[in-house]
Amino acid sequence: MESASNPRIVRSAHRQGYFPDFTTQASNHSDVVLKDSSELEGFLASSATAEYSSSPLMADYRAALAKYVPGGIRASFGALTWAGGKMLEKVAARFPSGAVTSNDFLEGLYSLRGETAGGLLPPIAFARDQGHAATNHCIVPVRLTKGQWVAPKGSDNFVCDPEWKPVMS
Repeated sequence: MESASNPRIVRSAHRQGYFPDFTTQASNHSDVVLKDSSELEGFLASSATAEYSSSPLMADYRAALAKYVPGGIRASFGALTWAGGKMLEKVAARFPSGAVTSNDFLEGLYSLRGETAGGLLPPIAFARDQGHAATNHCIVPVRLTKGQWVAPKGSDNFVCDPEWKPVMS
């Protein structure tokens, strides 16, 4: 569910004496959820990047948000956009001087092998003619603990689909 419905669902379950583990999508990995976290203790979510609120690797994201969007809401989606920008920097380094074409962009993506954007992302590659099978199949698991998002396995420790094999060469 989206972040506005989750607290209502959890409260309803608790009123009925039902206390299961709740898990949700990455869009709920947000400071918005922390504002109504009293009944969401233990809530499980995921991050597609190093954890935005605690990883040292995301310090630049937090600083940029504080500087350019004072009062902005820190969230997994914003962190993923930040990491995407860092990936674009890697791709753009291969661009020719002058006009850049869509083919230049694609070739830049195809050149990536195990790219992590400095650890912000798991090893990523874009393999020609393979769809997205070689891209990111990993998350950083997070749990709402005492009003904060905590990554029990480490704020930049990605857990990946055991069947997924990143393209490294």
